Amino acid sequence: MFIVFEGIDGTGKSTQVNLLADALRAQGREVITSKEPTDGPHGKRLRDSASTGRLLPEEELDLFHRDRKEHVASLIAPALARGAIVILDRYYFSTMAYQGLRGFDPAEIRKANE
Repeated sequence: MFIVFEGIDGTGKSTQVNLLADALRAQGREVITSKEPTDGPHGKRLRDSASTGRLLPEEELDLFHRDRKEHVASLIAPALARGAIVILDRYYFSTMAYQGLRGFDPAEIRKANE
């Protein structure tokens, strides 16, 4: 099972991720929680840009795609393959919304991520 909580900053996504994960773990389920952007190298560059200055739109979108590709390959897909439940704080729907505001076609972002 793959569950994603989406929303703007401060809406309680992380709280809900943790509450659901705790409840599922109490039932004996293996649960993996994560977030996007990740703490990996691409995600770190994205997070750092919040305080150092926004990246060019193309560079930002490219980093989101790279971060997600690495995230899926290293964490999400392996966890799902072994039957774990994966719960994320944001996924590509946020990229569609935020990068859509920067001029990219949300439908193209969705297509690239599916």
